[in-house]
Formats: sequence, C-alpha cells, structure tokens
Amino acid sequence: DTSMLAAIERYIKQSIIDKSHFVASAALVSALHLIQPFANKTSINQTLGQGQAHSSRASESENAAIVKRWINEVQEAIKSKHEMVQYHATLLFYSIKQHDRLAVSKFVQKYTANVDVHKKNKMSQNKQNTVTSASGNQNYSNTGSPTITSPLAITCFIRYTAKLLHEEILSGRTNIQIHPSSSVSSSSSIANVHTSTTYTTSIAEASQLCTMGFTFLTSCLKHESEMVAFEAASAICKLPHAQPQDIQPALSILQLLLSSLKPAARLSTIKLLCTL
Repeated sequence: DTSMLAAIERYIKQSIIDKSHFVASAALVSALHLIQPFANKTSINQTLGQGQAHSSRASESENAAIVKRWINEVQEAIKSKHEMVQYHATLLFYSIKQHDRLAVSKFVQKYTANVDVHKKNKMSQNKQNTVTSASGNQNYSNTGSPTITSPLAITCFIRYTAKLLHEEILSGRTNIQIHPSSSVSSSSSIANVHTSTTYTTSIAEASQLCTMGFTFLTSCLKHESEMVAFEAASAICKLPHAQPQDIQPALSILQLLLSSLKPAARLSTIKLLCTL
C-alpha cells in the first residue's frame, strides 16, 4: 500500500542510519523488496487477474519512487563499519541507480578506491576513522570515501566493475586495436584458410575507465577472502578481448585456489579453468 509507505517513510529513513546494525540492515532489505520489480509478472496476472495485476504494478512503481528519495540515507549507510550494513546499502544504491550509467560509474570509482584488501591489518586504523554520530554511536566513518571492508560488498563492486568494462569494450569506446590474421591448413588436396582476429592492446591500457576497473580487479585478487579473490579472477577471465598478460594474474590465483581446503572453491576454480 503506497499510502502506508508514505506514512511510515520518515521512520524507515531513520532506521537506515540507526545505531543498531540489525535495524539498519532490516530497513535496507525492506527497501530492496520495495524497489525491486516482481520477478514473475505472468504468475501475477494468472493469480490476481489483469486488473489487479495492473494495480499492483502501479503501486510498485510508486513505492520505488519513494525509495529513490532515500538515496542520502543509503549513502550514509555505506559508511557503516558493520559489514552486513555495507553490503545491503551497496545493493540498494545500485538498485536505485542501475539505469544511470554515469551514476554507477561514479559510484564504483568512488568506493573501489578505498577497498580494504587486507582487512585484518587495518582494523586499528578503521577504529580511528570512526566518529560519534548524532545518536551517540560510532557506526559511521568520518572519511569522505569510506573504506569498504565487507567481502560481500566488495563482490558486488567487482560485478558492477566487470559490467562497466564489458559495456566499455563492446561499445567501442576503447583504443583496442584489431588486426585480422590468417592461417592455411591443408587436408588432403584441399587447402583451408582460417581467419582469426588478434587484439594487440591490453585491457589495462584501453581507456581511463578500463585502467581504473582493471586495477581494482587485480587488487581484489590479493584479498584474504577466497570468495572475493575467485570473483575477481572470474571477472578478469571473462572480459572480452582479454590478452594473455591480462589473464595471467588471475591464473596465478586460480592455481592457488586449486589447493583450497574448501571443496566449493576447488570445484568453482576447475569449472572456470575449463571455460578458458
């Protein structure tokens, strides 16, 4: 009910930056449910009927418009020192701005510059960067660009960065040079000419955005979390027109993950290597 959401909007906005990370996460997850569209509109039409389904979609659009007004509170929640709050706030911010490529690009550039790949070594530094907020808690960073310590949030940034790089490369906004090459193979008395394409420019040097994104992905390979390291390696290996020198750092990490104690990490690594 949109009218009910409008009535309690002030309380939800306050809950997003609440001193309790349980309350903040609950408010952020609730906002995610409000802004995300229904996954299966066909089943809605069959269950509710055409008239009620149209009314539900209209109400959903109004709810999303209300949630988009909470962008300042969401940005404040990303500065939280609690990892789950960082993760949920990152998801919600991207859900709000996902159709604005420029906003997503600025969002990624702002926060990926302060990703903590050695979290254990910087716990004391993070404590010094926290200040007491108006409610008397120490949940938010005082720095302009907060340090992202949540492995789940970093994984989200890796996926957002990879998507930006895919769009940047495939749209032709890079200086990647394409050189066709041909080879001749003979079978019996018939000669077959095979034409292939060679890309001579590294992704790391293709454009300013590619340089920023690729630097972030390679830095995440050193993260202490195997989940983050694997996600970064997977993103690098799946980049279009990637050169051998681009993939080499990811292959080194994948070799280490083959000896991981976690069966899921070993299985995921083998599946990724089989696609190369």
